[in-house]
Amino acid sequence: MRQVGRCILALAALATGASFAESVSHADVGVVLKTITVGAGADAIVVAVRSGHVFVAEQYSNDSRMLDAATGRVLRTTAAGDYHHSGFAGVVRPLPFGPMMLAVDAGQERVYVGTQVDAALILDARSGRVLGTPRTPGLAPATALAADHGRLFVVGISPRSAELQLDVLDRHGRLLRVTGLGGHPPAINGGAGYHGGGIAIDARTGRIFIGSMTRNVVYSVRLSDGASLGATRVGAFPAPPVAEAVDEQAGHVFVVSEAGASVYMCDARTGVVLRRARVAHDPVALAVDAQTHRAFILSRGPLALSGAHSGAGHGSVGVIDTRTGALLSTVGVGVGPRAVAIDEPRGRVFVVNTGALNDRGAVLDRGSVSVLDARSGVVRVTFRVGLMPTAVAVDDRTARAFVISSRGRLAQPHAKLAASSASIISVIDTSST
Repeated sequence: MRQVGRCILALAALATGASFAESVSHADVGVVLKTITVGAGADAIVVAVRSGHVFVAEQYSNDSRMLDAATGRVLRTTAAGDYHHSGFAGVVRPLPFGPMMLAVDAGQERVYVGTQVDAALILDARSGRVLGTPRTPGLAPATALAADHGRLFVVGISPRSAELQLDVLDRHGRLLRVTGLGGHPPAINGGAGYHGGGIAIDARTGRIFIGSMTRNVVYSVRLSDGASLGATRVGAFPAPPVAEAVDEQAGHVFVVSEAGASVYMCDARTGVVLRRARVAHDPVALAVDAQTHRAFILSRGPLALSGAHSGAGHGSVGVIDTRTGALLSTVGVGVGPRAVAIDEPRGRVFVVNTGALNDRGAVLDRGSVSVLDARSGVVRVTFRVGLMPTAVAVDDRTARAFVISSRGRLAQPHAKLAASSASIISVIDTSST
């Protein structure tokens, strides 16, 4: 454990008036139930709860896999690359953009698989069968997906206007509407350098919230037809938001901004900013637990440089009351927190920590998963997983959490690791945490 990151982060928490609990060293170490090997470059994972299946998108192997959520057995593999269309700037097959994004529409039993150039596949969540291959040729690259009530929402860059755009498709993949959102991104470079907060859906108010990629703005769009409802400015510095999430019962939208390490609470009906809370340095993700009315904000912390070690210092999770917007506590987790998922029935928060890199980008240790109590914020147990974990999904019916990481070997550059090594899924029993 490096003391530099811990000390600086503790001071940051004291400056906000919240308590900081470095509980990593005191948490129990859990045992992973099983490890499942899948293809290279797995970077997204979702659970279709009603069908009892887990879907994985593998960017480098160009596949999408369906697993049984109860047993972890791979039931079906779909070669997503076989369905690519000719896309942006005259690109033809084979495309170097494998599946990178997943979205589930639980009511329609549909899973949508997206790449940076197409919304490539519609899958039946029960069988894994391909139902359609929708195109969004006006987007290059596509950057975020969401699905709800028989609608697919795809956010990306319009090559014609070089502005952020929302495409709305029906359950069969037919394009229903194109909504220009504005904002001018940097020069297109194969998708590199794009930075956006993604999509949050509030079914109660009938709105979608989309983070800008270049401005300190969150766009509001009507859920029923994709019509623009305006934009909300968050903060004074023109840094784009990194994440959004909604507590529908509280009527609030939470927007995370790197500028000033801030979280903004907005009114879900009007978009008006109601409160700002400061969190620890370099916030990267958040999730909301509607049952406890808590928002959990992941922060990587300040850079920690010590000999051969570099990269993020000890990370933390800021816990915010979603009814008031007040920061309740700041809890220490592992190095480089990146992704978060919540098991609401059991009151557990799963935080994925990537682990340390050296100054050349080589992986120094395995990743981990910190499991927090959703009410108290205390770290209850930590699980060790593979190298450079990227994503986590929870199935509350089977009491399982699924964590993606790479098999690889230590001291390998992390960029090469994802492309050349098989990915693994670590299965955790959430009822034991």
